[in-house]
Amino acid sequence: MKKLLGLGVVTFSALALAGCGNNESSEVSKLKSENSSLKAELKATSESANKESKKQENKVSTVVGSTQYTITKISNKRISNKKANYTNAEYNMPDVKSLPSHYYRAAINYKLKNVGSKAFGLGYYQANVIDAAGNEFNMESSTEYGFDQNSNGNVNPGISTSGTFYLISAKPIDLSTFKINVSDQSTGSDVVGAGGVAEFK
Repeated sequence: MKKLLGLGVVTFSALALAGCGNNESSEVSKLKSENSSLKAELKATSESANKESKKQENKVSTVVGSTQYTITKISNKRISNKKANYTNAEYNMPDVKSLPSHYYRAAINYKLKNVGSKAFGLGYYQANVIDAAGNEFNMESSTEYGFDQNSNGNVNPGISTSGTFYLISAKPIDLSTFKINVSDQSTGSDVVGAGGVAEFK
């Protein structure tokens, strides 16, 4: 009788363990499936954002003070957080270690034209992109970081200079429409153009 009871306990334990194994296997499969779905969704979101951003290429902004922007190229992608993928923006970002394993980076290539009658210095000038959701990307932010890479020199009347806005965020960046918040234009001693918000029609 004791032998039969012992055999029953062993059999029950084996069945219970087998059941646990099946449950764990089922849970792992479910998590893998959810992870694959999430990756596909993120990829689709990134591709959609990049496609919408492309519609803003070759657009010319309203004039603000002595400045007018022309957008020449935009890329808007999900980036793997590896040093090999970094631009000057990441290297200048004070809180770069806070970025997740994958984040979003938009690069807006532009031409900035001085439509005024006096030269101004880019060293005294600041411009921040405002995305379609109203987020303003600037160098002080750790959640919506913006970096304006330009020549940092003087821009003479009638002359255009090239540059790139880098926008970095943990969330997808909506550039289906955007604005540029520009500072006063100055020579360092005199203001030659008033700041404001440049819009793209």
